Amino acid sequence: MYPAVRIACLLAFAALLPILPIAALALAAASLLLTHACLGRASLLRYGRGLMRLRYLFLAILILYVGLTPGTPLWSVLPGISVEGLSEGARRALVLADLLAAVFWLTQVTPMPALAGGLLWLLRPLRLIGVDDRRLGLRLALALEYVTEAGQLIDSVRRESRRGLIDAAAAAILRAEELSHSEHGDVTVPMLPAPPVWQWLAPMLLVALFFVWPR
Repeated sequence: MYPAVRIACLLAFAALLPILPIAALALAAASLLLTHACLGRASLLRYGRGLMRLRYLFLAILILYVGLTPGTPLWSVLPGISVEGLSEGARRALVLADLLAAVFWLTQVTPMPALAGGLLWLLRPLRLIGVDDRRLGLRLALALEYVTEAGQLIDSVRRESRRGLIDAAAAAILRAEELSHSEHGDVTVPMLPAPPVWQWLAPMLLVALFFVWPR
């Protein structure tokens, strides 16, 4: 599948996720987890580390929805915790987990230059309004290159200096800026051909599901 089509599938999948019921989201999560397992142990561990970095966000989602959503009490002793809140909190957490898994899958199976080239192909119509899509693609390639390494940079800085998370993130950003002015600054974006028409069936199917799925 061409990079531009993969990106279009990801965007359509991201738009579809918020309207899916919890059972469909759980099935999607299981399928994506199996996909990462098939890609290898490294891919599975990378996804696991990504989930761990978002653990406080998952906790905040559950607390917000479980504790503040009115409905049938989950337990009579704790009337503030509702069944509807637990269901909605779990659904929101699954949306985030599915989206993270899909993004990690895309960056795992698509090399960064090809990913940037696919984005550039999708953004090509912006030329009509005077946007320099080539320059945008180059900047995007650099951003994608360093975003994927951000977690490793933060972890390495924390191990080396034993700093807190905020200090480690700041040091990692400074290190990424230093790298952007070194030999890693030469990133080229390939000019990719147009994907075959039949490959657009996958994102079109996801878009169709978005419009026909009952709200």
